Amino acid sequence: MIILLKLPAIVAHGSGILTCNISGHFSGFVDYECNDGVLNTTGSCTCEENYILSCSTCEPQPYPINVEGVSTTSVLPTISSTSLTCDLTGYSGSVSYTCSGGIANVVGQFTEDPCKGGTVTTQTVSGVTYVMHTYTTSGSISCPMSKTADVLLVGGGGGGRGGHYVNSSNNALATAGTANTGGGGGGAGAGGSSAPGVGGSGIVVIRYPQ
Repeated sequence: MIILLKLPAIVAHGSGILTCNISGHFSGFVDYECNDGVLNTTGSCTCEENYILSCSTCEPQPYPINVEGVSTTSVLPTISSTSLTCDLTGYSGSVSYTCSGGIANVVGQFTEDPCKGGTVTTQTVSGVTYVMHTYTTSGSISCPMSKTADVLLVGGGGGGRGGHYVNSSNNALATAGTANTGGGGGGAGAGGSSAPGVGGSGIVVIRYPQ
């Protein structure tokens, strides 16, 4: 490592300690010994915390950061916390972070934009909160990103499913689709999914974790 010092104009013979006081986030001390016009040093200067040596200067150290919903992949060290906006498609809100010891510590959580369509409610089952979209007539559902959803079909008669229900799990719910409550011979349950339809007048419930 290069020893960077701001030396006095004259160093007296003998030994002593030099302070790493050059501007630019350096710290530490270097021992020296001066005899017969020759200066010998022991030790080296180091960069302050959150800085790394680049050529002959201490530069801010980028810290890698990986937060779902955030496009930023690295941040620079700061004294106080700083926030990042959840700017990827389908996300909103923000998270804050602090840098210490080469690690970016994230506080908070992203918010995933909700799907739209039907009557929206929430339900908690075994500690898991689900978002539920209920349709009593055929309609559409629009999601900012693809999801895996459960589809509950309640038949209202016709289509061979009168008075019965079908619960289809782990369906791939596309970003745009339809919820068909049936009519006539029955239709598809949720656009982008493999769920069966219901005949006649029925109800479709699309459910996914919040």
